[in-house]
Amino acid sequence: MTNSGDEISCPACKVYTPPTSGYKRKAAEMEAEERDAKGWIGCEGPCEKWHHCYCVGVEDPAVLDKWYCPTCIAANPALVITHKPPPSVPRKSSRSKRAIDYAALNDGDTVMAVSPLCMTPRHVERLPDLELAPNTFPHMKGEDVNMDWVRRDPTALTQPIIVDEPAGLEMTMPSTDITVDDVARLVGPYRPVEVIDCVPQELSKRGWTMQEWADHYARREGAPESDRTLNVISLEVSGTKLAEQIVPPKLVRELDWVNLAWPENKRDKAPKVQLYCLMSTAGSFTDWHIDFAASSVYYHVLRGLKVFYLARPTTANLAAYEKWNNMENQTTVWFGDMVDEVYKVELQAGNTLLIPSGWMHAVHTPTESLVFGGNFLHSFGIPTQLELVGIEYRTHVPSKFKFPQFQRLLWYVAWYYNEGLKKDNAPLEDRLLRGLYKLAQYLVERVRRIERAKHAQRRIGEAHETSKAYKLKPDISEADRRLVSSADAVKKNIPSDKIRDAPALARELRWRIRVRLEVDSDWNGDDAPPPPGEKNKSGGVGSTKTPAACAPSRNGSTSSKPSTPVASSATLPALPLETPTGSTASLAKFRNFTPRPSSSSAAPPAAAPAPRPTPPPSSETQPSQPQPSVFNHSGASTTGIPHVSVQADRATGAVSPNGGGGEAAVGEFDSRVAAPATHSNGASAIAGAVKAEDQSGMVEGVSGMLGTMPGTGGTAVCS
Repeated sequence: MTNSGDEISCPACKVYTPPTSGYKRKAAEMEAEERDAKGWIGCEGPCEKWHHCYCVGVEDPAVLDKWYCPTCIAANPALVITHKPPPSVPRKSSRSKRAIDYAALNDGDTVMAVSPLCMTPRHVERLPDLELAPNTFPHMKGEDVNMDWVRRDPTALTQPIIVDEPAGLEMTMPSTDITVDDVARLVGPYRPVEVIDCVPQELSKRGWTMQEWADHYARREGAPESDRTLNVISLEVSGTKLAEQIVPPKLVRELDWVNLAWPENKRDKAPKVQLYCLMSTAGSFTDWHIDFAASSVYYHVLRGLKVFYLARPTTANLAAYEKWNNMENQTTVWFGDMVDEVYKVELQAGNTLLIPSGWMHAVHTPTESLVFGGNFLHSFGIPTQLELVGIEYRTHVPSKFKFPQFQRLLWYVAWYYNEGLKKDNAPLEDRLLRGLYKLAQYLVERVRRIERAKHAQRRIGEAHETSKAYKLKPDISEADRRLVSSADAVKKNIPSDKIRDAPALARELRWRIRVRLEVDSDWNGDDAPPPPGEKNKSGGVGSTKTPAACAPSRNGSTSSKPSTPVASSATLPALPLETPTGSTASLAKFRNFTPRPSSSSAAPPAAAPAPRPTPPPSSETQPSQPQPSVFNHSGASTTGIPHVSVQADRATGAVSPNGGGGEAAVGEFDSRVAAPATHSNGASAIAGAVKAEDQSGMVEGVSGMLGTMPGTGGTAVCS
């Protein structure tokens, strides 16, 4: 059997011009290597030509007795491919049997070992018999799924919602008659794609291109039990022609952190996780999982049927999820047996599902389906998102399966909200502020690694110097090595284009949220903010500050409604532990900081200055016009809300209210302290970042405000 010509060529090889560069060339080279590695097989038919086993789908030519190419079979349907008999032919039986995978049985995988023909994904057979909790998830209209719903309903984004019709979601999807071949053409036929084998729940060992996947998908139509049950769920199509046909729901676009906080001039490097195309063959199954970083998911079924099994992200369920991920026999254990309740949601063509942060889910595909969806992080799911990142770290999830650039995105979000809190006094939802406090605490803990690593680096340097002097091996502790390595990882993920002083930013954001929530520095963020004057669970005291109900507003009048306390030019924004007038002994004390003693503390306390009367509006001071909130996701207005801030000019050190004097951007604070400026009422104020050094020489960054309390001469430090 020979092919015509001096060199043997495979007739089944696709005729195409090899790409010259980029990932297409790499995919073509990988495909060529795999074709050659699998060997050749000769046709016993009239053509007598040799073919690549890879090209004609022959896995093991050694088991074949006679093989005919597709061309010869098409010309003569009487030709039949035959197999060699096994060494000993057992007695035949008409009774159906289950194929036994003895390798899996030896590994303890009894589900894989006795699955019918080893072709049915594990756990699928038991799905009809599951004990399920009643499905009470709301079905909503598209026009009702908006930011007003998120702000108004405290349960919004805490449980899955189903939108039966896409109208009102303000999203765009491809035509319902789009095929997998169309997808391959729009994203590139040579683009590599990850294909999951649903039986072992692993990535296919074979390298796939989009065109190969489209060919496989087309061959499976009408024959759901042939070959393997495969699934594609990780094809992100941003930057392709297909992406031009997809626009996520409006609510997703408004909530998504990438849209909110990632710099516009760096969008080409932003995480690409919002446009996925999922192509599932009939019978596909995806085992229990939580999307990376507990990101929320929008999921629109364009064609086919999907069945979701979901569990709530309670503390107990998340602990069970972590335990299940660490099991050696994880693949044989149905995670639904380890949680309190399992819910079932069936989606048909045209349905859209929103899965909130942290919800565990498994997915079954009874019929072939085509789905478009995406992931997004948002400010109403911060605690769960941070908790799952910890689980991913403890269970050693590979970086490939984590949310891309997650840590860098957190810093951009912190910068975005800190800037907004400085410029806008619009009210924010309590659960949003509590989530941001968790974020600030998380970032403070990370920058503390950088601060502690300085001492570890000093000890490492001293160890090297000692080793050189005495010609010994450096005695460096493993703890110091890990601390320095961890600090380097933290610094690597801090975006220098926006943030020059990460410790200052993290602590300033935490302080601003404490002021908004009227809590002290001992509040842990887990409990509800305590009412003024009451003890919270962490032992701190709620604010005894009188709400600024009669504080001067921007138009010179007084507000009749209590509002969030804000700073004035006379009293710098401090944590809500008010210092009694004329007393230096009872200055506010904050964790890790002690108020500095005043040179005039021994003098008799001066009487508190009388408040200045509010001047009537004049022609020179016109009432300011209401301005929209700088928080794009809030949509609230600052109308009628008093707002006075103290800001310092970096160059001159002048401090002025309401943005006067030139405000230094967040992240631009340094160890220098701005020169005090005397105000009309005699109080001095200093704004900036403070570097406080204790007796041991340990430096800890303090982002806060240092000011002289009116009438006391005492100085309070807030961090």
